Amino acid sequence: MKKIQEITRSLEVDAGPDVCYAVVCDIPGYLSWFRHVKSLDIKERDGEGRPARVSFTFDLLIKKGLQIVLVYEYDDDGRTLMFRSGGGNIAGASGYYHFKELSPGRSRFVFRVKVDFGMLLPEALVEFLSGSVLDDFMAMVKGECERRAACT
Repeated sequence: MKKIQEITRSLEVDAGPDVCYAVVCDIPGYLSWFRHVKSLDIKERDGEGRPARVSFTFDLLIKKGLQIVLVYEYDDDGRTLMFRSGGGNIAGASGYYHFKELSPGRSRFVFRVKVDFGMLLPEALVEFLSGSVLDDFMAMVKGECERRAACT
C-alpha cells in the first residue's frame, strides 16, 4: 500500500528552453492543449500579473472532476516553474517544471511531482495510474512546446 508518490521524468524537446518555459507559464493556455484540464479559474496573480493561485478541474484516469488548487512560483532565470497544492481533492502535492538548453532549439524537460493521496492505495495501482497520467502529460507538454517553436 502506498499513500505518497514521488516521480521525476525527463525528456528532450525540439524547442528552446525559453519557448518551453513560456508554454508552462501560460496557464490559461492549458485549456487549448492539456486535454485533462476541463476548467481553470485564476484566483490570485503575482506582482507581474502571472497566475499565482489557480483552481483546476481535471478529468483523469483516477478520477473525473478532480479539483486541485495550485500555487505557483516562477524562476524566470532558471526557467523553472514550481508549484504546490493549496487545496482540492488531494491531501498535498508539490513539484516543478524545469527546462535546460541542450543545444540551440533543443531542451531537456524535467518534471518532478510529489503527491500525497491522503489515503493508502495499492502500490501497483498508484504506480500504473500516476505513471500513465504523467507520461501522457509529458507528451502533451513536448507536443505544445514543439508546435510553438515551429510557429516562431
